[in-house]
Amino acid sequence: MQIFHLAMIMADVSGKVVPEAANWREELFGSERMLVSLNESNSTDHEILPTNVKSAVDGAVGVAERFDDITMLAITLK
Repeated sequence: MQIFHLAMIMADVSGKVVPEAANWREELFGSERMLVSLNESNSTDHEILPTNVKSAVDGAVGVAERFDDITMLAITLK
């Protein structure tokens, strides 16, 4: 049995909105890019992590029209 210790839980509470964000060519942000942005963030700060993911989404989507809002939740466990 393996025991894992989590420092934080990050959730896209709006459903699949982050992975389904698309640019003007209708290319999706995708789950893989979301995981990359989470890993590249290299932060356990519950205030910084959602901001970094949002910046990655904004950079990928660019000037494309937004069809939905994005709600993310990060909880730090102590």
